[in-house]
Amino acid sequence: MNGKITVLYAEDNSGTASLIKMMLERNSFVVTVEPDGERAIERYRAGVPDLLLLDIEMPGKSGLEVVSVIRRENRLLPIVLFSSFVDPAIELEAIHLGADDCIRKDCPPELFIAKLHNILRRVYNKQSPSVYQLSEVTEFNSRTCALLIDGRPVKLKTKEAELLKLLCTRMNDWAEKEYLIMGLWGRASLYKERVLRKLVSALRNRLSEDKTVQISNKYGEAYSLVSELIR
Repeated sequence: MNGKITVLYAEDNSGTASLIKMMLERNSFVVTVEPDGERAIERYRAGVPDLLLLDIEMPGKSGLEVVSVIRRENRLLPIVLFSSFVDPAIELEAIHLGADDCIRKDCPPELFIAKLHNILRRVYNKQSPSVYQLSEVTEFNSRTCALLIDGRPVKLKTKEAELLKLLCTRMNDWAEKEYLIMGLWGRASLYKERVLRKLVSALRNRLSEDKTVQISNKYGEAYSLVSELIR
């Protein structure tokens, strides 16, 4: 992309909005802030930004409702939910509606900026929000379930592809087992925890040709897809 990146940020907390706007503008973004979902949609229709950043709980329309409205009109615009919410059900609904990523407000600033740049590279270099660049040689298309390592296709089973997509939305951040289990099967159980561990092991094997991409484990409570592209 050429020039500065334009961001439309919908946030009803004026203090948070000012801090995030300042941080983004220090990193060469141009930020427009709207205080609610309805006005964010109006502003979007007046001029499409490079990236849409949304809080979840807002007056007028929630972040989830904004995602639903804008995804019907634009399939390529990068949409990121940025919220203190940690409820897996809400995050999974956002992904189902078409959000490209869900970033929590306690995310370290450097990782937050890196994630935004990675999302923009993914969309504008590949012209598809479904393509995740995991490393210099590995990419994953969550829509077609195609995993390519050094140009060679790696066959994934259905649940392996679903798990990889969930991990991609939290790349370089922790994805709790409850979030992964709910995303894969709809509800948590001890049985599913065992299946999840086996599924993670199988996915590690699929990715093993690329040593720069790893799935880290936090005592079996959370997993993280670690990519050197996001630092």
